[in-house]
Amino acid sequence: MAKWLDSQSKLIKILLFIPFWGWAVGAVYRIFKFIDSKEPSTLVGAILDIIGFIGFFLSIIDLVTIIIHGEVTVLSK
Repeated sequence: MAKWLDSQSKLIKILLFIPFWGWAVGAVYRIFKFIDSKEPSTLVGAILDIIGFIGFFLSIIDLVTIIIHGEVTVLSK
């Protein structure tokens, strides 16, 4: 899933990371990214993303980084 999402266009990523459901997409993305990279910060990001209130704000940050950089960069290496 992480490779699939990384290969999508910027518009698709923006639609997937809209804050209302972006926290769930972000958590699943980071879990799969952790499986691929074994980077501890990615696992921490996935755990934080599962927590509702923190996950909502993390999805807003994800959305901003996608708009600016075209990819999810916070807590996902």
